[in-house]
Amino acid sequence: CLRETKIIENDKKNLKIIFIYIIFLWTLAILFSLPKTISVIVVNHEGLTSCGSSFDHFFEQVYTISKWIFAFAFPYTLIILFSTLLLKFLKEWSKKAQLLLGSAASLKSHATNLNAKDINEASKLFEEEKTCQDTQNEGNLMISLIV
Repeated sequence: CLRETKIIENDKKNLKIIFIYIIFLWTLAILFSLPKTISVIVVNHEGLTSCGSSFDHFFEQVYTISKWIFAFAFPYTLIILFSTLLLKFLKEWSKKAQLLLGSAASLKSHATNLNAKDINEASKLFEEEKTCQDTQNEGNLMISLIV
């Protein structure tokens, strides 16, 4: 029950963060389009009606360049940066995985290289050790019976 409560609290916290992020993005989008929207004027010239801008040429260039930087160059730079970091991480992870697979393969090849003679010798040593321990246990039992 406590775990479920913590999960629900985390979900509510995440929803608040997402909601704040969405509000921030919409506010930024509206603020970026606001100068251009405010500068639009209707021009009547010799009977023709057209739309124009009340901004001078310099402000128009500053607005266009800043919009390009914030709407294209900055996000694209972040995408390139984080993609490069991701590729670096994947390359290191791949090397670690290959090392682990390589050591597992070498252990397997070492185990298959054991021949029947090595296995027989190991089983004889095991039997001798077991016999030695059994003899020692019998001697301890005899000593305890005598005492």
